[in-house]
Amino acid sequence: MDRRRARRRRLDRNRPNDIDRDPTFEDLDERVFHEYAHHLAGDHGLKQNTVQTYYAYISAWCGWYVNEGYLEAYYAQRAGATAPLPDDGRKPGDQQVWTPEQRYPLTRHVDEQAREVIEAYTTPTPPFPMTWTHSTSNEPSTRR
Repeated sequence: MDRRRARRRRLDRNRPNDIDRDPTFEDLDERVFHEYAHHLAGDHGLKQNTVQTYYAYISAWCGWYVNEGYLEAYYAQRAGATAPLPDDGRKPGDQQVWTPEQRYPLTRHVDEQAREVIEAYTTPTPPFPMTWTHSTSNEPSTRR
């Protein structure tokens, strides 16, 4: 219960004076993302990987807004913002779902499909079928 009171005091201390207005992009900073990470990591019955996933959604949203110029910095990925997140024991790349035996045929199939599409769009084709016939003028003739 003391943790909740301390958190409430911290939230009240950081609450803007004009709380009744709609939030703007200028309201977002590292502190906001830190508080959200702290909220997710709190005692809500969420597993560590669920907390990481929920935060990743918000972080991706933040990244998109940075790329579009709405936010000046990628606050969600700063160390201070992510500090409250639990360590779920995973390292980058540890999230592979398929075994190599499953992954190889899948990637081979996708590669083949992509290659066919690329060839179809990069191989020039005449607007109508043309064949050469024996003529003295060496002009192509069309057959339909």
